Amino acid sequence: MGGAINGRSEAFFHGIQIGLVAGVLNTTVTILSPLVEWWADNLPDRALGGYRAFLLLICSVDFAFANRPVSVRFFNRDLK
Repeated sequence: MGGAINGRSEAFFHGIQIGLVAGVLNTTVTILSPLVEWWADNLPDRALGGYRAFLLLICSVDFAFANRPVSVRFFNRDLK
């Protein structure tokens, strides 16, 4: 809106692009959600246990790395 008020036409087209991408993603998720729900409901118990173990492994690795101190160099200065 601010770009349109200031006479910058590219701001309007950028807004249109963002709106189209958001609409396409929303439509895609709306169409695929029932399929994913049906697939999850029809999984055998053994497969469900395998997915649960895999997700637990991912979460534990993420937790292990998230609690480590990391030194970051930013514009030749150390940040901690």
